Amino acid sequence: MIIQELTEKAKKYCAFSERCSFDLDQKLSRLGANAAARQKIVKQLKKEKYVDDERFAKIFAKSKLKNNNWGKIKIRAELHKRQIDQCIIDKAVEEIDENTYLNILKALYQKKHKELIKSNKDQIKDKTVAYCLQKGFETDLVFSVNSSLIINY
Repeated sequence: MIIQELTEKAKKYCAFSERCSFDLDQKLSRLGANAAARQKIVKQLKKEKYVDDERFAKIFAKSKLKNNNWGKIKIRAELHKRQIDQCIIDKAVEEIDENTYLNILKALYQKKHKELIKSNKDQIKDKTVAYCLQKGFETDLVFSVNSSLIINY
């Protein structure tokens, strides 16, 4: 494929959903573009604002929290996998509303606790805490929610 065709496909790819530079580079690689062509196309699409890693990170962080109930640790790890700069990751995570974040953790904790209520009562707390940690919430925050919620065992 020639660079012009690849650029048009890349523009459509970026217009369909918010993308980061890494995702775009991977897509171009799958389309058969060599490293020089990929670098040129990514640079051009950044300049034309089809790709913006900061915009991507902010949207990614908010949507993963809201739609997938991911905690900040998991969000950071996924953004890091996409080779987003650390300062951009920090900025995106800092924009998460703390009240919303805590409410999502509490709801997640209570939902998992209800699911486990029929299992071994000694393991309910451990499994609920483990689930919240696996979703990427901070250990101290999970234990804080655990001790603040009054749940009858």
